[in-house]
Parts: sequence; structure tokens; C-alpha cells
Amino acid sequence: MQSYRKVFDYRKYYYDYFLLFFHHIIRIIYTNKRNTMKNKTLVEMYNETKKLPTPSASFIEEICKATSRREMTVRAWVTGRIVPEINIQRVLAQHFDASVETLFPSKRKDHDCDRT
Repeated sequence: MQSYRKVFDYRKYYYDYFLLFFHHIIRIIYTNKRNTMKNKTLVEMYNETKKLPTPSASFIEEICKATSRREMTVRAWVTGRIVPEINIQRVLAQHFDASVETLFPSKRKDHDCDRT
């Protein structure tokens, strides 16, 4: 005789456990954020916001990650002091979904001139 055992579906159990755990973590984060903001002065809250990265710093960090280059190199690119190599230009064009010509216009515009 064969014995048949009921198979327990662990996937649903783990999924329910994950949702419960995730909800608990979100509640802890939200409560801690609310409580920490209550106990701070306006000056302390302002000083904390000054520590956050600016949009330009986030932009430079994004380019650093996309190209695996250092911050000083990327700063030279975005200020226009240095033009990156063509392979890096292609990586940036793909990252920003733009053409290389749009991101890095040539300094000298070629005009059709009548030379006689």
C-alpha cells in the first residue's frame, strides 16, 4: 500500500510571512522618523537637510557609477574643460538615451562656406 501525505505549500506561507514582516518594518521606519522629527529643533532639522546630497552631486555620482570614473574626472566633463573619450561618450549617450552629438557638441561648428 502506498501512503499519501498531504503536501504543505510553503510558498504561500513564506509569502504571507514576508508581507507581515515587510509591513512591520515599514511601520517601524515611519514611527521612528515621526518620533525623531518631533524631538528636534528647527536648526537641527535644517542642519540635517544640509547634509543631504544636492541634485548636482547626485547627477555627478550617477555619471561616476555609469562610467566607473572618479568624481574629479566627471566634474571636468560636466564643466566642459575636458571631453571624454569616444567610448565613454557612447556609454553616457546610452545611459541618458541621447545621441553623442547632443551630449557633446563640437566646439567648432562646420559651416558651408563658399571658397573661391
